[in-house]
Amino acid sequence: MKIGMNLLLYTTAPDEKMFPIAEKLKGMGYDGLEWPLMACELPMAKAIGKFNKDIGLGATAVAVFGEGTNPISDNPAERTAAYDRVRHYIDCTQALGGTLLCGPLTQTLGLFSGQGPTKEEHARAVEFLKKTGDYAQSAGVMISLEYLNRFEQYFINTAEQVAKVLADVNHPNVKTMVDSFHMNIEEADMRQAIKRLGKDCVHVHVSENNRGIPGSSKNIPWDDFFGGLKEIGYDGWLTIEAFGQFLPDLAAAARIWRQIFDSPEHLSRLGIEFIKRSWK
Repeated sequence: MKIGMNLLLYTTAPDEKMFPIAEKLKGMGYDGLEWPLMACELPMAKAIGKFNKDIGLGATAVAVFGEGTNPISDNPAERTAAYDRVRHYIDCTQALGGTLLCGPLTQTLGLFSGQGPTKEEHARAVEFLKKTGDYAQSAGVMISLEYLNRFEQYFINTAEQVAKVLADVNHPNVKTMVDSFHMNIEEADMRQAIKRLGKDCVHVHVSENNRGIPGSSKNIPWDDFFGGLKEIGYDGWLTIEAFGQFLPDLAAAARIWRQIFDSPEHLSRLGIEFIKRSWK
C-alpha cells in the first residue's frame, strides 16, 4: 500500500513552484503525488518526471474532459477531440514517471443530457475506451475510470454501472477506482460495492464527505471502506483528494463555499495520519 496526495489541493496547473511543496509532502511520509494534467503540457510533464525521479517520489495523474471533448457525444468531432486529448494525458502521465491515469474519462465533466445514459452512449464509450486502452497499454499506463456522483456526471455513478462498462470494454489497461466521497452519495453499501469491483479496482481516492480532512466526520463508514479494500486484497495507492478555498476557480467548480480546514499543510499532516491508522 502506498499513500498519495492529489495536488488539486494545491494547484490546477503544476509547474516548478510545486517542487518545494512536493518535497514537504515527501517529508511528511507521502510515497507519491497525483498530478493534475488539464493544464499541463508535455515539456512540463517531463520536467516534473525528472524531479520525481531525482527525489524518489512516485506519481499518478488525474484528468477530466472539458467542453468540446466528449467521448460519448453524438458529434464525431467531439469524440475525436476527446481521443486526441486522452492521448495527450497518457503521454504526460508517462512523462511524469507515472503508470496510472485516473478520472471520469467517459464524458465531459458536469455535462448533462437530461436523461440517463443511452445504449448509443454506452456503445460509444466502449469503442472509445478500447482505443484508449490500446494506446495506454503501449505507453505502460493503466486507465482507472472514476465514477462520480449524479450531480457531477450522468453516465456512470455506481460500482454496478462501471462494472458493466468494464465487462464490455474487456481491456487489461482499462480498470476503475473508488472514491469515498462519491460512494457515500451513491452506494447503499460501500463494502459490498468494493467487493463487487474486486481486482478491477486499481486506485483509491480517500475523500471526506465535505471534501476536507479525511476522518474528520462520522458520516462516512470508514470501517466498511477500508475493510472492503482489505477484503479484495487491495495493495495500490490510497490517495487523498480534498478541496479548499485556496484556488478560487477550483473551489467554485467543487462548490466549496466556506473554509473547511486551516491550511493544505494541516490537512496533509492529519490526512496521512488518518490513513495509516485506518489501514492498520
